[in-house]
Amino acid sequence: MRPGPDPLFMYIELGFALIALIFCLLIYFRTREAYSLTKHKGIKYFRDAFLFFGFAYLLRFLFSIVFLSRVVFDMNIERQILMPVFIMFLGYVSTMSILYLIFSAIWKNISGKTTIILGHVLAILVSITAFTTRSPLAVIVIHSILTILAIIIIFHKKDNKKQTKTRILYMLVLLAWVVNLFIAGKPFLPRGFDQIFQGFALILFIIIYYKVAKWIK
Repeated sequence: MRPGPDPLFMYIELGFALIALIFCLLIYFRTREAYSLTKHKGIKYFRDAFLFFGFAYLLRFLFSIVFLSRVVFDMNIERQILMPVFIMFLGYVSTMSILYLIFSAIWKNISGKTTIILGHVLAILVSITAFTTRSPLAVIVIHSILTILAIIIIFHKKDNKKQTKTRILYMLVLLAWVVNLFIAGKPFLPRGFDQIFQGFALILFIIIYYKVAKWIK
């Protein structure tokens, strides 16, 4: 049986979510000028991906605060009620983040809003599935499939100097996302392993921000 929640680990989770949120917002706003000048759809979808990444980490931050208050201050908050709602919203925003990352890679093939609307429909279906199953496992499986799809799309693109740099950036983002999937599956990990993955994810976010800042100079 997995031991009960340790407040120290929960403070670490809280700090990780906050720092990840800050880096997502930094990347989103750092690319604002580049999009304003070029109106490049690929940049727009890339920015939107990190906006939804930010929403996902904001939800995790808020949930960590609520759950930490429940443990530390013995507040009477029903986990059975809160968790399904949290998973539902997290399922939607996290699905949209990976979909927008895919959209940014195939932006030349997107005309009109049909593809974007279908993406939102898929994200809603994922969130409903997450809510009805009361488990993050279904979301992890769907996101794993989307991640594999994203990797196939990115490696399928023709290679040149500019695309090589873009591909490296995308692979860093996808690697951060894979690490995030491991963190989401922490009920199945030994205690302490999720903190290791969190530290690795933060290093990746720092590298991604540096790459983005250098890319749009």
